[in-house]
Amino acid sequence: PLYSSAASDVYKRQTISVTASNADGCTATSSITIQVFPAIPDLDITANPGLTICQGQITLLTAPPGYSYLWSNGAVTQTIVVGAGTYSVVLSDVNGCQLALNPVTVVELPLPSANISGNFFICDAGCVTLNGTSAAGSTYQWLDDNLNAIPFETGPQLVVCDYNLLPSYSVQVTDIN
Repeated sequence: PLYSSAASDVYKRQTISVTASNADGCTATSSITIQVFPAIPDLDITANPGLTICQGQITLLTAPPGYSYLWSNGAVTQTIVVGAGTYSVVLSDVNGCQLALNPVTVVELPLPSANISGNFFICDAGCVTLNGTSAAGSTYQWLDDNLNAIPFETGPQLVVCDYNLLPSYSVQVTDIN
């Protein structure tokens, strides 16, 4: 058989013809037109707030707009809400072209320990020291009963006296992660 092709438009159409001849001089020709579409460009999955989250948090993974989606967890939306794990997505365009984006891994960090200890009784005109859990590299912020930061109270201890006693105290501990 003889093969010939004529490109009518690069990245659009290509006609492929096949001509067969036999010993008697008879010939037959068959042609098909193939449409060639541009590939989906290399794109990335984005994460908000990021790929590293604290225990119990979630992150939003978003694929680029303008496609159909099939995520590794079975979702078919542009954006998915996830916890720790590895996720990938296959994009499909209107022409049926597909592209599997590079997978992303969401890492979950453990929460730091946050406990308050100390003597929980105060005598008149007395004071008590509250202790936040001490962990190397951690930062502290003591909070009042409305969960507002107490100015300048950023260490692992808080001295509380009966003349400035609030209904409750909290401490926010942030570790090095």
